[in-house]
Amino acid sequence: MSEPEIIVSTANIIPGRKINKVHGPVYASIMRVLKTPFKTITTATTDVLKRLSEDINKACEEVLNEIKSKARSMGANAILGLSFNITFVNTSTFVVLASGTAVSLETIPTMPTPTPIPTPQAPISPLMRPPQPAPTPGFRIPQPMPPTQRPPVPAQPKPTSTKGQVKCPYCGRPAVYNSFYRRWYCPYCKRWI
Repeated sequence: MSEPEIIVSTANIIPGRKINKVHGPVYASIMRVLKTPFKTITTATTDVLKRLSEDINKACEEVLNEIKSKARSMGANAILGLSFNITFVNTSTFVVLASGTAVSLETIPTMPTPTPIPTPQAPISPLMRPPQPAPTPGFRIPQPMPPTQRPPVPAQPKPTSTKGQVKCPYCGRPAVYNSFYRRWYCPYCKRWI
């Protein structure tokens, strides 16, 4: 009989699952001595760094298998919040520590998708329409005026000019000509003339 697979995650939750029971912290560590020690990381050759990377990866896999077996012995089916810590004791020895929380997860049952309610295809009769609110007494909803009844737009006053300078017809101060719009603008009134 094969042992159940332990779910391992660096996150604190698993989507679609909820924590049924927290068994407690679980950790494992392993110490390894390098076959080819080096004085400093800057003096290490490419081959030495490649072997170092392989040794660290193997040590991490061994620590992961050990932490899984400890969680399984506690009755857990998952390890959440897993983290690795790799520490060099000296240039030839390193320690890999893994820690996490052993938990029992259970699957959250999904709700069945509700069937949509069919919409009526027949037109709604006036008797079935909701009643409209009565207007407030003394309040009249304004209706748009037909174009023939609209009041005429008042003519804009023309700017006056004295000795080459245009004055605003509203405030009487000097206006500025905007060549892009080809119009005069009063910076005091903040309006176009």
